[in-house]
Amino acid sequence: MKSGSPGRLSLPDVSSLLVIDYGSQYTRLIVRRLRDRRFYAHLCTPDQARQAITGPGLAGVVLSGGPGTVAQSYDPGLIDDIFARSLPVLGICLGAQMLCHHFDGTVESRDEASEFGESILQVDPANPSLLHVTNDHRLMSWMSHSDYVATLGESCQTLAMTSDGYCAAFQVQDRPIFGLMFHPEVSHTQKGTEILAAFAGQVCGCKASWQAGQQNQRLIDTIRTQVGEGRVLTAFSGGIDSLVVGVLVHRAIGERGINVFVDTGLLRQDDLAFIDTIQAETGLQIDQIDAQDVFIKRLAGVSDPEEKRKIIGRTFIEVFTDHVRGLGPFSHLAQGTLYTDIIESGGASGAHTIKSHHNVGGLPQELGFELLEPLKELYKDEVRELGVSLGIDRQFVRRHPFPGPGLAVRVLGALDAQTIDIARQVDALFIEALRYHDLYDKVWQAFAVLTPLRSVGVVGDQRAMGYVCALRAVTSVDGMTAQAAMLPADFLTNITNKICNRIPQIGRVVYDYTSKPPGTIEWE
Repeated sequence: MKSGSPGRLSLPDVSSLLVIDYGSQYTRLIVRRLRDRRFYAHLCTPDQARQAITGPGLAGVVLSGGPGTVAQSYDPGLIDDIFARSLPVLGICLGAQMLCHHFDGTVESRDEASEFGESILQVDPANPSLLHVTNDHRLMSWMSHSDYVATLGESCQTLAMTSDGYCAAFQVQDRPIFGLMFHPEVSHTQKGTEILAAFAGQVCGCKASWQAGQQNQRLIDTIRTQVGEGRVLTAFSGGIDSLVVGVLVHRAIGERGINVFVDTGLLRQDDLAFIDTIQAETGLQIDQIDAQDVFIKRLAGVSDPEEKRKIIGRTFIEVFTDHVRGLGPFSHLAQGTLYTDIIESGGASGAHTIKSHHNVGGLPQELGFELLEPLKELYKDEVRELGVSLGIDRQFVRRHPFPGPGLAVRVLGALDAQTIDIARQVDALFIEALRYHDLYDKVWQAFAVLTPLRSVGVVGDQRAMGYVCALRAVTSVDGMTAQAAMLPADFLTNITNKICNRIPQIGRVVYDYTSKPPGTIEWE
């Protein structure tokens, strides 16, 4: 059993696009941009692509960028299989280089031809194409490559050039096959989403009909088919992801689905009460396990954030397994894994591990359960849309994300019960203030971080040393990228004063303006 693996795709009944992932950190953005325009796109590795291109309803293929070279990544058999279906193809960066090579062009490396960052392209006005999204035939694009198209084969024509005279886009003549040496999926590319939408709609003939909120019955039917007469155990955190999974499982198999919630001692101030509210409102059966002492004991003195996550993951599985032995047998274990979890854990093709998620790849084979991850192809905002369609109350749907390791990764460095409690108090005051000032729903996620730094201050005319804590609030769509929320200055002043006055261990409060990238949303 492998958690976080894309596995066999269960696709909606709409025309769709297949995005083959060659390892670019931008690849998931291709899917994001297409779904933003209501075109359904799904991701697969090159190894999965042969099976995926035989599926029903496939309207086109996108070959992503990646860190490799044509020599490393080019698979003539796969390319031939794609063309055997007469599917439209869009190659981006490395994908474009593979198309160039396939159609008898040449790709070379040359330092002076390397392009990273913004580049103004001149679009050929004589060749109508999906690039004709601007009025002046000039296009600001984002480049990220060291290889370049040296020559095009006789069957290809240039659609756009860089200011240095290099081919930036081409098309196979009289065929719906395009190569772009730039990245239309990133926000830096002018009209990039329109270019992808033109490929999906005009070239591939897809209808803009994808809505995550219309997928609940499909997912329920898929769960029912996969589980059969078995029983499902859901790892329940109280967040929107596991809540939607719990409701889907309950709708699919009823009382044969059981939810288990582990109190790690690393929760927010109102989490346990919130679980009780969820249970009362939804009718889900939720078993609660009090494991605070064992988690805090095992984390004592541990400062490395990856080691914290691994300890929490191992302990979670141990506590979880010990508890459910008396509830079984179960055939399946359900998790609220999203693709953002998978890509940050290095589960996508070619992706680097940014941080480990304890619900990805950490389940031992001896559990004997088949893994059920019905949301693994969805983004956070799509899960929320799905939750609304399932009739889940808005207070649950709009709750901010919370990391699986909880406050352990919001207390920087070594932690103990006292520092966790301080972080919990600061976080509660911050969230309470956001709600009071009608700011909570205007940010995607907000929280407090307790740093190991101490700052000198004055309390009652006496010198005092208190912790430095940081407040963080971001705006985002799906957590893959994020911007710091520009909270009002008077709000930040007031909440800073309240924190320092009510929590004597805090000596200084700072606000984090870092975007993602280069930072992550969480500090650890």
